[in-house]
Amino acid sequence: MRVLILNSESEASGQWARALGARGHSVSVCYIPEDAMQMLRNECFDLLIFDILVGEGSGLGVALLAEFHQPNCAAMLVSNFVPAFQQELFSRLSRLKVVIGRGSPVDDLVMFAESCVDEDARISLGAA
Repeated sequence: MRVLILNSESEASGQWARALGARGHSVSVCYIPEDAMQMLRNECFDLLIFDILVGEGSGLGVALLAEFHQPNCAAMLVSNFVPAFQQELFSRLSRLKVVIGRGSPVDDLVMFAESCVDEDARISLGAA
């Protein structure tokens, strides 16, 4: 599985990338939305892991771009900010499969990441 992580926190992104890589997945990490958008235009991904706010930019914009450029790329939102409009997110982002809190264990993130590419079920866990 090819995974693109968009997250401004390098420590968390590194942990997620190492854990996914240890399971045999190819992982690219971006820290700003513009870099992630460029990667989505030029490379194929199976999964986008993103936060709503990335630095001063928007992860939602990147997720919307992914829907356009890569309609088969699943999306996973990892955030401390779980919006009140969470159900609307699922409506607007057809490939959004999972919403989990940033404090979720890395093993859980990997499990959800692997399952959301193959599963149609949408899973929502509140921010931890």
